[in-house]
Amino acid sequence: MNRIRKILAWAGIILLAALYLTTFFLGIFGSPRTTDLLKACVVLTVVVPVLLYAMMMLAKILRRDAPDPSGEAPREAHTNSPTATEHPDHH
Repeated sequence: MNRIRKILAWAGIILLAALYLTTFFLGIFGSPRTTDLLKACVVLTVVVPVLLYAMMMLAKILRRDAPDPSGEAPREAHTNSPTATEHPDHH
């Protein structure tokens, strides 16, 4: 899991750095698209880390639900509430 986190973290860093550098160079050379790219950069500064975090959480959830390599069934969360098939009046 740590390896996936590191890969996703580096992918996010590289993506954001490339976006910032592109915005910087287009700003220096006076491209008419600089304002639009700056807006995209600001939005993606928030969106990219949120998406990476969501992907890591999803991977964690899917990994927890995956069968154990030893052949055991996945662990289920223990709750004190009755299941959907149980009715609280029936014992």
